[in-house]
Amino acid sequence: MIVEFLKIFPGEKAGFITLEVREKGMRSGFLLRTLSGKEEIFASKKFNFPWKVGRYGVNVPLFEELALPELEKAYRNPEVLVVIDEIGKMELLSPHFEKAIYKLLSQPNPLLATVGKISHPLVKKIMQEERILQLTRKNRKEMLNLLKNIFPVT
Repeated sequence: MIVEFLKIFPGEKAGFITLEVREKGMRSGFLLRTLSGKEEIFASKKFNFPWKVGRYGVNVPLFEELALPELEKAYRNPEVLVVIDEIGKMELLSPHFEKAIYKLLSQPNPLLATVGKISHPLVKKIMQEERILQLTRKNRKEMLNLLKNIFPVT
């Protein structure tokens, strides 16, 4: 749904999305794609890093190298739409990312993010925000229309 919305949103945006990497029909890792066009696999079953989520090794330094500059754009321009897909276990292995999200929550920027259903103080804080909209399979189309109204599109 976020990808669909980004295709029609005309304003300035910064952030990233994560996509599954599949090999022979099975998920083998995760790719991070920034809205400025960079992309790299940052988590994989093949990676041997000290940071792990389940069977996936997570390249935290690479994640930070790609994700953090995108969030820095928001600090410079309060009108930039910030897109984060997602704030989850893998991403929160980075203390620098966590700190950047706390800072972002105090900024006036519009924020469109997916948040994992995990037990974490930052997730708890995000879920207490007044501007939270919960996306489900049932309200997916309705939510896309709501986003179009909240963030004007052409």
